[in-house]
Amino acid sequence: MEELIIILIILLLILCCGLQIIIEIIVCISIWNMIFKKPEIPQYCCICFENEICKKLICGHIIGEKCIEEWTEISNSCPLCRKVI
Repeated sequence: MEELIIILIILLLILCCGLQIIIEIIVCISIWNMIFKKPEIPQYCCICFENEICKKLICGHIIGEKCIEEWTEISNSCPLCRKVI
């Protein structure tokens, strides 16, 4: 339903403003989303494979909160690549 509304709004804007302005708006929105949209994080830990809340480490690996809390008690590095976190 949301997609249909968006398409209708875009068509209406094209009729009112012209295609070039709409393309510029879409490009700006895409750039905005790339910069500010929070990436979706899988809900499965890559260590224990349990469905839990995950954290994305500075190195990019995604690990469950429980696993990373236990791991950081013994080490200050990523359990997969050993980059300091």
